[in-house]
Amino acid sequence: MTARFRSAFLLAALTQLPVTALASCPTRADLREGITLVQNGDHFIRSDFELTAQGLREVRIERDESGERQRVIIFGHGLVPLGFSEGRDITRIIPGEDPARLDGLPAAGSMVTNGKLVEPDGTPRAFQLVHVFAATNDVSILGCDYDTWEITETFVIDGQIEGERQVVYTPDLGVILATQDYAYSWIGTAADVAR
Repeated sequence: MTARFRSAFLLAALTQLPVTALASCPTRADLREGITLVQNGDHFIRSDFELTAQGLREVRIERDESGERQRVIIFGHGLVPLGFSEGRDITRIIPGEDPARLDGLPAAGSMVTNGKLVEPDGTPRAFQLVHVFAATNDVSILGCDYDTWEITETFVIDGQIEGERQVVYTPDLGVILATQDYAYSWIGTAADVAR
């Protein structure tokens, strides 16, 4: 694990939610009922993931000194969003390739997903999402161990790079566990949250 990711996970470990032992460690099968991931601290994030007919849905609440925001994201694959909304603004992404092919990223080394991004006002833009595989690793959250992939992710819109980030993705759950901006420190199923 790179120093940057190691630092993020150490910081996250210091801010874990107090919780009784989990009934079991969440798996991809638990996405049908729902999985919650949380980062505590000054930048609080709670992400509720659930598998729906439209795809994997994340409802994310973020809270920091600037206030609270909510965003809903639908994924075709844990690494490929199909759309997201903040308030009434909805942005859609229409991929040109099957997002499920990203399950083969470690063997391929890198993959480009081409497509169209449709702005909230309906303006279409050319879109590329580039994933470059770096390494495999493992991460423990509340004693639950997950195999992970370290990936560089680049967003390209109309031929211009709009952003790049390092992500830690777990194929065991099909979700991103950390970026350079956050690292989840609590995980539980819908049943764990209800207890």
